[in-house]
Amino acid sequence: MTQRTSTAAILSRAPLHPERFAYACAATIFLGAVLLFQVQPMIGKMVLPWFGGSPSVWTTCMLFFQVLLVGGYAYADLLGRWRSRRAVAIVHAILLLSTVCLLPITPDAVWKPDGQANPTWYLLLLLGVHVGLPYFLLASTGPLLQNWFARVYPQRSPYRLYALSNAGSMGALLSYPFLVEPTLNTVWQGWMWSGAFVLFAIMCIGLAFSFQRQSNLEQSTTSNSKSKKKLTSSQSTEQDKPVPNEGASISWAHRVLWIVLPAFACVMLLAVTNYLCQDVAVSPLMWVVPLSLYLLTFIICFDRESWYSRRIYSLVALVAVMMVCNFMLASHMEILYRDLGINFDYSNFVRRLDVQAFAFLFLLFTVCLLCHGELVRLKPAPRYLTTFYLSVSVGGALGGILVGVVCPAIFSGYHELHLAIIAAA
Repeated sequence: MTQRTSTAAILSRAPLHPERFAYACAATIFLGAVLLFQVQPMIGKMVLPWFGGSPSVWTTCMLFFQVLLVGGYAYADLLGRWRSRRAVAIVHAILLLSTVCLLPITPDAVWKPDGQANPTWYLLLLLGVHVGLPYFLLASTGPLLQNWFARVYPQRSPYRLYALSNAGSMGALLSYPFLVEPTLNTVWQGWMWSGAFVLFAIMCIGLAFSFQRQSNLEQSTTSNSKSKKKLTSSQSTEQDKPVPNEGASISWAHRVLWIVLPAFACVMLLAVTNYLCQDVAVSPLMWVVPLSLYLLTFIICFDRESWYSRRIYSLVALVAVMMVCNFMLASHMEILYRDLGINFDYSNFVRRLDVQAFAFLFLLFTVCLLCHGELVRLKPAPRYLTTFYLSVSVGGALGGILVGVVCPAIFSGYHELHLAIIAAA
């Protein structure tokens, strides 16, 4: 009777059905990615006019979000190492509930700077108070929930969820300037985003405790099976209890490449974006399109590893580099065509905005495909998943700091693109 009561009590608190848990993970990761990518332009539209909207202000915002992104991935890596699922669920739930209590994210007019405080530190304080904790937790969602997925489904790869996360980011990136911003004022944007975050928090807390109850159910099943025969017990354990995620130790060369490859892709993204915005056309599309292509390469490479071919992508990237180099050497190419007797106005051709935009975007797309494809080839066993993503985020942050801080301090012009092209070649 006691055993039946115990089993009934466990089943009454049973975790989500395995397939439902997988779908819930996917939905939560997608929603978290959408919220993560929409909060940046949203809060920027709200507060940047208060500080003049200068490039230094935008650089401060970019570095703030980049540091928080790395912090969120480090937090996910920390929780991913904890053996106690109950502790993981409780800590994450407390932080999510604390964040809900701080909503909405829209800053009041009292936060407008009065001109006395240091604008950089005041901007960092404003961002930290209003979006710091929400952004931090949203940043941790992808790697943390993939870690839970890998521990619940040890025989299934969690890396396709990263492709889904980038699809959500891409959807948010394209929807904000064309759908959200034209139809909602900043107050309504803040309230709608905050409401979506409450839904996200509910979904994430539900997953956290379902993840924890999965552990309890496994422990109870294993305990009850000990009363049976040894052979039956052994078979039951193998079938019902997920085996630990095993994997060979990671070499330092791989760990370095986890940082270098995304850093180079990020440098190429920012360098091409700066070039297009400065020398081709000043338009919102000139930063939306490059970032969309950058995210698309993550989706392609992580969704299907078989879609990546090092030989093909290397050749295509080489063609893109040669194309851009020809454009940069337009005057010399025109002399070459004239000497060869070819009647072709090369200078006017390369000065066309659509031709320049296509060439540099094609270069960005192919180089990022190559970097992210190699990154997928180096991905570790799921037990190292959070460390892998932390390294990727550190690489992206280093690339952003190199282009946004180091290069402007060293160069008087935009020479990071030339250096990136040389490195790509």
